[in-house]
Amino acid sequence: MGVSEDRPRQIHFITGKGGVGKSLVSCALARRFVDEGRRTLLVQVNARDSHAPLLGIAPVGDDIALAGPRLWTVNLQPAQAMREYALMTLKLETLYKAVFENRLTRTFLRFVPSLNELTMMGKLWFHAEETQGSARRFERIIVDCPSTGHAVKLLGVSKVLMDVVRVGPMREKTKQMTATFGDRTRSAVHVVTLPEELPVNETIELLGILEREKTVHVGHLVVNQVVPRAFDERTEAALRNVDAGDDTALAQVLAAARRRVGREALESRELARLLEAGRPLIEIPLLPESPLTLRHVDRVGALLRELP
Repeated sequence: MGVSEDRPRQIHFITGKGGVGKSLVSCALARRFVDEGRRTLLVQVNARDSHAPLLGIAPVGDDIALAGPRLWTVNLQPAQAMREYALMTLKLETLYKAVFENRLTRTFLRFVPSLNELTMMGKLWFHAEETQGSARRFERIIVDCPSTGHAVKLLGVSKVLMDVVRVGPMREKTKQMTATFGDRTRSAVHVVTLPEELPVNETIELLGILEREKTVHVGHLVVNQVVPRAFDERTEAALRNVDAGDDTALAQVLAAARRRVGREALESRELARLLEAGRPLIEIPLLPESPLTLRHVDRVGALLRELP
């Protein structure tokens, strides 16, 4: 029996081409879960802090910090993640120092493939499994991933290590991590894009990679900055046939209307291409005001209600 898309998930990875609005969607989804009463961890991955301005909170650091009722934030950094994940695994700081701060060990670790991604994903996995009493510490985890290529590497790192490390405790931990992130009832990756040719091309390519790799279940497509349709087909046809003559003001109005019709046609074509990908699709309208604020974040969050 298939898993319902309506079943709530704990871990949500958000990715897409740079500049499409991943941070906006991540913050909006986190705020939505907080409003629903869920203890939520909002994560940036080795990035310039884009969450603090959107949420109106203190700058996000590399330690998990409470940013508001039921909302925690962190900006994962490779060095900090390695230290914390190693301490979580080894339990003793003296043992960590003896192993990981040893000069020869540090030299060796530089040659371990995708080590930075592994430690950051390992830290994420630890917090996904972390409990307080009989319940999980974080009921929802939102991960604002790097842009497309780096996100593929991040999401696929556990599979890479499983192919390299055949025995030992590292393989066992990696196996557990792979199972958690690959469990479609607990984790999904949602792809954010714009209704434009280049972002849509990259999105379709990314979906193909994610479907082949099968490291994380592909959830929703979120299309940002969609211009609401202003003209029906009858009006569009009439606009094409109007002649402004010598009326300069009318000519300017007609030119603006025709540009809008052209943009709507292009967006409709790109949205149709995305629908062919067969994933649930959420449209977010263009928010013309700048800069974006918490009000915009909450408006987007309301549109993400169907995202489980």
